[in-house]
Amino acid sequence: MANNLSRRSSLLSCLQLSIAPAALMAGVCVADSNIDEIVVVGESQLVENSLSLEGDALKIGNTGDILKWVPGANINRNGPLTALPQYRGASGDRVNVSVDGMTLFPGGPNAMDAPISSVPGSDVKTLSVSRGIASVSAAQETLGGHMAVTSQRGQFSEDAQWHPQVRVTSLYNGNGGGAHSSVLAAVANDQQKAGVAYSYQEGDDQDYVDGDVPNTFFRRNRVAAFYALQTDNSTLNIDVTQIATEDTGTASLPMDILYIDADTVNVDGSIAVGGMTLSAAIGTQDIEHEMDNFSHRFLVDPTRYRNNYATGDHDHANFAVHAPLGVGYINAGVDYSKALHNSDISNPNNAMFAVANFNNVEKTIVGLYAEWISKSDALSWELGVRSNSWQSDADEVSGPMMVAPLAVQFNASERDRDERNTDVVAKLAYHASSHAVLSAGVAQKTRAPSYQELYLWAPLQATGGLADGRNYVGNLNLENETARELNVGMDVDRGTFAVSAQLFYRRVDDYIQGTSQINLPNAMQVNMISTMMGGQPALQFNNVEATLYGTDIGYTGSFAEHWYYRGNLSYVRGERDDVSDDLYRIAPLNHSLTLGALLGNWDLSATSELVAKQDKVSSYNNEQASAGYGLLHIDARWQFANRLHVVLGIDNVFDKKYAVHLNGYNRVADADVAVGERLPGAGRNVRAGVSYHF
Repeated sequence: MANNLSRRSSLLSCLQLSIAPAALMAGVCVADSNIDEIVVVGESQLVENSLSLEGDALKIGNTGDILKWVPGANINRNGPLTALPQYRGASGDRVNVSVDGMTLFPGGPNAMDAPISSVPGSDVKTLSVSRGIASVSAAQETLGGHMAVTSQRGQFSEDAQWHPQVRVTSLYNGNGGGAHSSVLAAVANDQQKAGVAYSYQEGDDQDYVDGDVPNTFFRRNRVAAFYALQTDNSTLNIDVTQIATEDTGTASLPMDILYIDADTVNVDGSIAVGGMTLSAAIGTQDIEHEMDNFSHRFLVDPTRYRNNYATGDHDHANFAVHAPLGVGYINAGVDYSKALHNSDISNPNNAMFAVANFNNVEKTIVGLYAEWISKSDALSWELGVRSNSWQSDADEVSGPMMVAPLAVQFNASERDRDERNTDVVAKLAYHASSHAVLSAGVAQKTRAPSYQELYLWAPLQATGGLADGRNYVGNLNLENETARELNVGMDVDRGTFAVSAQLFYRRVDDYIQGTSQINLPNAMQVNMISTMMGGQPALQFNNVEATLYGTDIGYTGSFAEHWYYRGNLSYVRGERDDVSDDLYRIAPLNHSLTLGALLGNWDLSATSELVAKQDKVSSYNNEQASAGYGLLHIDARWQFANRLHVVLGIDNVFDKKYAVHLNGYNRVADADVAVGERLPGAGRNVRAGVSYHF
């Protein structure tokens, strides 16, 4: 599989290679068909500032890990399969994630089934990140950015004859015995393709220098069936996916996964009519999820046993038109999403203990958007506007005697919300020369409160994956978040060296986070219950003022005949403006650098990963500072006959003890890691991967 990189697209294509092993030869980005798994797709679109990179099935078991190599991106890790994306300091619901064209939502109240991790690394075809300000057409709510994952679904052939396709991939990690395998079987001609894909992931607890990292075991199956049609003026795609997650640990959350069953159906298509392209998509997502705090944890007191059964349903639709307009073109459309969540907590030892935590919580968004994009040799721009009408509501809740007064208060409150948000985006790119492009963008982006932030009526840790160990209560009076952002960048491509650097500044009015101020009539009872259950008073989701700013830089190049390098640097600072404090769980300054050589059928590389200390931490939830560290990883890749690929690698070569600042804190008692201590990173890992396709 080879790609043809033009001068026009070489810059961002090089940056795409910053997270995947690359074929860099005499020029900065000369593709080599010998490296099948890392083909870069897409072309440079400097106005949109999007970069697209292909998954590396022979190295990455879980898709979320790829983000660590994207400038400005990272992951908040709460478990081996629970990786919440972070982009420029924004995480959780602030970052929109679509999978195979459909925005996905977690089914449980703590985002154990994070959408970015729903596609195993062995199944990933591309991971696209909207670098800088996301376009209004990307998704409904993109205050913190937009990411899109596409799965391996075979390829159309070049003639009318039907051709079989088979792709088999397997990766084994020695640390924890992690196995990630997938197989894809399809038939295709030049107009149709159909097939099935299956993947399996399983692993035991990882180890580090001082013992085992608790509850890092996992098990998951993913099955998909697909059909696609393409003609001269139309396309059709049908995708049906089922994911079955079994016993999986989430040590930084109050419970572990017993199972998550998720079914997704998505259909999309397009047709060209009279110079315009009309497109439509419709899909549905159904999730059933059970978790508890005793099946995989040591818990002495049977009265504290908790089981949580949660369900989530999501429907979406999108209708759009792409048409010429003046010196450019317009994208316009209407999109719809509706999510429904339920969560019930029980104790198997006490039939009288039952909490209707979230009861038929519903959120519906109807969006209208339009954007005008123009490109020329010297100047390109994009102007976009989006209007989202959102409505949310929740049914009455209930609980045992201790929390019954809180339920009565919640049930008597006005729970219905019906509001409108407006996003505006303006981006400009100036082609200063054949080697340099200057870009700038300004935007207003909005986000409606999540259902946890609104409707968490009792002090619990159902917080969308914050993983700070604190109990929270919601706030029915929350205002929408409104961010105003400035982004400036410079892209330079000198043939044997390319760099893309961006600076950003984002001011967020009514930023939602927990504070110690409880604006409820029975605040004393809330704090009493919280202290009794978790040892600390509760926090309530409230509106504050915040600012995030920083820089991220990607670069790549080659020297001598066979040598190449690539790297990225990311820095973000998050501050409260209303008080002297820092925002929670912000990635520290980090830099990665890969040095490699292409020698015949071999690709040999070493990667240095440097992470600074993070002492700019949030005091509102007693966030712990973290020390800096440096890691070394090495890889050796070999290819035979352009069909068989073998990779051997060692992660954390020197078996260093370290803790990633974005990891959560351990909640598992009687483990090698103390309760309340940040979960350590994995020790040395020797891995081997093999891929075969025809």
